[in-house]
Amino acid sequence: MAATTTVTIEYGMSNNQNIDLISKGILFDVRKYPFLVYIRLFKSSGVVSECSGSLISPLFVLTAAHCTDKIEANNIVVFHYYNLFMKSQQYVKAVYQHKSYKKNLIYNDISIIRLKYPFRNVNRYLNLSGHPDEFNDTADWNCTVFGFGISERSNNYEKLGYMTNLSVTYGYKKCFLDILDYQFRFGC
Repeated sequence: MAATTTVTIEYGMSNNQNIDLISKGILFDVRKYPFLVYIRLFKSSGVVSECSGSLISPLFVLTAAHCTDKIEANNIVVFHYYNLFMKSQQYVKAVYQHKSYKKNLIYNDISIIRLKYPFRNVNRYLNLSGHPDEFNDTADWNCTVFGFGISERSNNYEKLGYMTNLSVTYGYKKCFLDILDYQFRFGC
């Protein structure tokens, strides 16, 4: 059984402060998780952002709305690693961001990317399923979190994939109370 870490992500913390959520993880074998992709986003300011995503079908990638927010499809490239150092890339046809995404509250932080063409040789996609009863209020979930990042071992040339196991509390009541607490503490 894999070890599980309980993690609390604090509101108002930058990605740099939360960065060790994945970096404390272990390097994963990309061949065991063929649905994972690395996303490079080019912003109009010239800044390059990087995110992770999951292939949910041959043409669609599930990712976070904070990654795709205010970025045109032609400024996104999606990479698929088929072994540790070899990757292929696809360009993006469209971005479908949740219409109720709230950046300041990290609310509805979900986006779908439609690729122009499917990746070759992908034999498995992320299975999104579950019974509604599994998503009841304050349910505890054991999750595996994946992400791509830079390490000293990669000499900053290749993005390596890391994973870690987390225990997450889920549910409308839990999330709603956290948002109210955040609004009270920070006057939002």
